[in-house]
Amino acid sequence: MVGALFGGLMTDRLGRRTMLIYNLLVFVVMAALQALSTSAVEFTAFRAVMGFGLGADVATGFTYIYEFISTAQRKEVYPLWAYAFSMTALLAVGLVLLLIHVAGYGPNTWRYPVAVGAAAALVVLIFRSRIPETPFWLARTAGTGRLTRY
Repeated sequence: MVGALFGGLMTDRLGRRTMLIYNLLVFVVMAALQALSTSAVEFTAFRAVMGFGLGADVATGFTYIYEFISTAQRKEVYPLWAYAFSMTALLAVGLVLLLIHVAGYGPNTWRYPVAVGAAAALVVLIFRSRIPETPFWLARTAGTGRLTRY
């Protein structure tokens, strides 16, 4: 929730592209640290920081998408965005079940989902690093990196 609240402000200040990369980078690093954590306290701390990146990513993602599409297209794109989250969750559950089947169930099995999440997010981060900044944000900052008022 904190990430979603402050993510929009940071998106306006730093740019949509920059925040999309930072948000996912936070997710990758924190998920990897969770998989390597040695205590419940470490795991919880890394999870809390990761939550900031996830919350901010929702605000940033919608801002990014909506600045590239028309108002009429938003009715079509929003459900696709929502379904993508659901399908990704189902895919992750299936992959974790497959890993448990292959590697077996043991005291460290809980590490599989977070490690898989970190690896998958790293792939997305590579693709995401190639996206352009939105023309709207570039126009509002006029190349200065500071927001201007109309």
